[in-house]
Amino acid sequence: MVGLPLIVADGYLTASTGARLGETLAPRDPKRALDVAETALEVARAGGFRALEAELLRVKASALLSLGVEVAEAAANEGYELAQQLGLGPEQGHGCELFAASWRPRAMQ
Repeated sequence: MVGLPLIVADGYLTASTGARLGETLAPRDPKRALDVAETALEVARAGGFRALEAELLRVKASALLSLGVEVAEAAANEGYELAQQLGLGPEQGHGCELFAASWRPRAMQ
């Protein structure tokens, strides 16, 4: 039983670090950011870290947006809806920023 809290903490740290790394990589290396975000998202889901799951969905959407992939909006929307269910106001705001960023280039074209 002593190892269980350590395993849970390790999963949280892995998912949290993945969120930070993915967010940092998204503008510079979106393919790598997507890989990091998807791996961390699996860890967050397996550990039940719902707030990190919402954050990682936003990070994934950001990486997809950098790649110009249309599914970015779906990932951002999923993260926004989860953040809304969990009452995570700041994460909802980040989701709105992502939507605004995705609409800006289209409007300018």
